Amino acid sequence: ADGDISDWPADTRFQSIDYPEYGTSPQDGTDFSARTAVAWDADQRALYVVVEVADQDVFISETGAWNQRDGCELYLDTQHGSNDSATQFVSHGPGDATSHGPVQVGWSQHEAGYVCEWRVELPEKPANRGSFEAIAFDLSVSDFDRDGSYSWMAWGPGVQKQTTAARRGDVILTESAAKDLEISYTWDNVPGSRMLLRLHAADAPGSHATLRTDAEGM
Repeated sequence: ADGDISDWPADTRFQSIDYPEYGTSPQDGTDFSARTAVAWDADQRALYVVVEVADQDVFISETGAWNQRDGCELYLDTQHGSNDSATQFVSHGPGDATSHGPVQVGWSQHEAGYVCEWRVELPEKPANRGSFEAIAFDLSVSDFDRDGSYSWMAWGPGVQKQTTAARRGDVILTESAAKDLEISYTWDNVPGSRMLLRLHAADAPGSHATLRTDAEGM
């Protein structure tokens, strides 16, 4: 993990971090926006997470209050239980990485923003997991500008992600190349709009992932 996004594959699929959950909403994409991608090395059980942030006023400080500097926070729960707390990994710039467990973090800054990259070694796969393994996952990015404004955006909705399992998303870890999964949910021929669905592995009840449908029930 070195903060260099150029060594990620050209076809890497990024997702936006765009829930403005606290503070001032960004003025536009150049003021503050972010995207993320995840990769999985099954042989080394290493999870790679990269966050690319566009920020026209990067403010890096290794000291100061949590809402007075830029930074990234990664939340992981490998046990994936409904009442489990997540481990929080925090980085506020080069040389400042607060975490628990075996983790590497890299940071690079450029004219339009910065990149934060993590490599996290996960514990052995639990015995009750079957054909797929899922972990609870979420991210947040913070932006402090010199005018005193502060913005906090998350990958999924909600705050207090470290202690609230329902406010974290899921990442499914596979040993083979990932494929798209499309699910449509209806009830009495009416699309199940914005509902939470839980998927279980047929060969192990300990493996599950939760999905939220869109307005069309997809």
